[in-house]
Amino acid sequence: MMSPGVSVLIASYNSKSMLIPCIEHLTGQTLPANRFEVIVVLDGSTDGSRPALEAMQLPFKMKIIEQKQQGKATALNRGVEQAEGEYLVIIDSDILVVPEFLEAHLQAHNKGDVVIG
Repeated sequence: MMSPGVSVLIASYNSKSMLIPCIEHLTGQTLPANRFEVIVVLDGSTDGSRPALEAMQLPFKMKIIEQKQQGKATALNRGVEQAEGEYLVIIDSDILVVPEFLEAHLQAHNKGDVVIG
């Protein structure tokens, strides 16, 4: 199986009410679902985020990682360790991306070494 081109990293702490819509918006990407993965690191969450995420029917691969609360930076580093994609895209759990979000990031990488947006 080919590894995804993009790994989307999301660190979350007790943000289920925002996290679920965030993930739902990623289902509408113009980038084919087999070209990206989503890695959610639950940083000490106790709000039922994991069961809510596990109940979702998604067209893309999603990894759910739980850890004791250690902060956003540690959570993102843990996600990076599990990432299989060539490119990393970090978003907050309250971000609702547009359908062209990931495809635009890949196109921007073809024009430069680093993309910030």
